[in-house]
Amino acid sequence: MSAVCRKARLDDVEPLYQMIQGYAEKGIMLPRSRQVLEKQIEEFVVAESGGEVIGCGSLCRLGNDLVEIRSLGISDGYKGRGIGSMLVDWLLAEAKRREIPKVMALTYEVSFFLKKRL
Repeated sequence: MSAVCRKARLDDVEPLYQMIQGYAEKGIMLPRSRQVLEKQIEEFVVAESGGEVIGCGSLCRLGNDLVEIRSLGISDGYKGRGIGSMLVDWLLAEAKRREIPKVMALTYEVSFFLKKRL
């Protein structure tokens, strides 16, 4: 089954929360409350397959010319299928659309982002 990226909607808050919470419990992502996700939903993109949210990521503006890719995660069982790259490509295109020339990521997965040349 193939995946597609799209802007997140309010009805995605619960699957986003569950995915991010799973990473936060492992100490590899900062937790986000449901309320914060609701307030920041416009900054999120999701990967969806068969009507199920299987990945997510967001942009956080840090300055006039800089955004950070945050909360990049993939559901277990979908890792290694190019979904993370698809999400990052979507977020990079969004930064370009917003005319933000610099994109950064703070991550434990350095090799993944080096391949993307952020």
